[in-house]
Amino acid sequence: MTVQDVITGALRLLGVYGAGDTPEDEDLTDGLFALHEMLNDWNAQHLTVYTIVERVLAVTAGTGTYTIGHAGGFDVARPVKIESAGIIQANNVRSDLKIDTSAEWATIPEKTATGKLPLRMYSDHDYPLSTIKFWPIPSQNCSLDLYVWEELADDLALGNALDLPPSYGRAIRYNLAVALAPEYGRDPGPIVMGIAQQSKQELFALNASNFAGTQDAPPQAA
Repeated sequence: MTVQDVITGALRLLGVYGAGDTPEDEDLTDGLFALHEMLNDWNAQHLTVYTIVERVLAVTAGTGTYTIGHAGGFDVARPVKIESAGIIQANNVRSDLKIDTSAEWATIPEKTATGKLPLRMYSDHDYPLSTIKFWPIPSQNCSLDLYVWEELADDLALGNALDLPPSYGRAIRYNLAVALAPEYGRDPGPIVMGIAQQSKQELFALNASNFAGTQDAPPQAA
């Protein structure tokens, strides 16, 4: 299933197009914008997390500050949430890295101090690039080992496959139909509204159950 298939399905649920019809380019563009808005909103609520992924990133001796995000110093998707962090030495031995709050980071009197390996890190969670800082600044090469919440979608295009667990397809299609309805002056109706709400609640309840006991589990849907 592609992103265009999802948008087409949502428009058909509203009766904007019939079975077998292909939406106009303008409608597909509007649908893609609405889909990005909806998924970004879900990510911001931490309700769509279905897995925690590990990212191992190279840290260079003498460098204590990195940006993270597409085209950043760490060129990966900007983490929605960092669950835990560690440092991996050249001999593959891993040690935990304390993630400071802004208040804790502010108490460090000499932030340019150097040491063999970092003991603490701070992320400012900025957008589109976050900044990660280490203390002390490492004097040898090592790797940052992050466990982060996976984003539901990142920079989608119409031809992209919607590569998500099976339960997501219906929830996204029906909720996108509800989101698009005001733009087309359509009433999604009780069936579409009911499936949208039910599928979303089931999805988020499953994710909350899967992450029960983790440091910061996603909350149940309201």
